[in-house]
Amino acid sequence: MDAYNYTGTAGQMLSLAFYWGFGSGLHPGRADIYGPNGQLMTNVLTAFGSAINFTLPTSGTYTILVHAAGYEVTANYSVSIQSVTGGGCASTPISCGQTISTNIVSSSEIDAYGFGTGSGLLFSVSTVSVEFNLTCMIRAASSFSRVLRALRRI
Repeated sequence: MDAYNYTGTAGQMLSLAFYWGFGSGLHPGRADIYGPNGQLMTNVLTAFGSAINFTLPTSGTYTILVHAAGYEVTANYSVSIQSVTGGGCASTPISCGQTISTNIVSSSEIDAYGFGTGSGLLFSVSTVSVEFNLTCMIRAASSFSRVLRALRRI
C-alpha cells in the first residue's frame, strides 16, 4: 500500500484520475481518499483506469491510499490530482479559437486549460480517438473557468 498527502481547503473542487496496470478485472486497484479527520470520504475502484470529481468539505491534509482491492497482488499504477479552484495546478491558458495538440505521457495524466469568460460565452470541446475517452469538467470560479482533460484507456 502506498500513501500520498494533499493539503486542500474547504470548497476546493478536485479531479482524481487513477490507472491500475495489473491488466485483469479479477484484481482491481483502489485509491481510497481519507479526510483530515481520518474518515474515508470516497474511493476509485478500477480494473484499468477511472477518474472522479469531488469537493473538499473541510480544510486540511487529505490522505490517498493506493492498493490492490483485495490486497492480493502488486501492480504498476499512476494517480493524478488536479484542482479547478483558485487557478488550479499548473494550468495552461487557452485563447478563443486556439487548438491545442498534445500527448498523454502517463495513463492518469490530467491536463488543465484556463480561459476567461464573458456574457454569452459559447463553449465547445471535441476530440477524435479510438482508444481513449475524454472527460471534461468545466467549472466557473468568478470570472475564470477551467477545463480538465482526463483520459483513460478503454
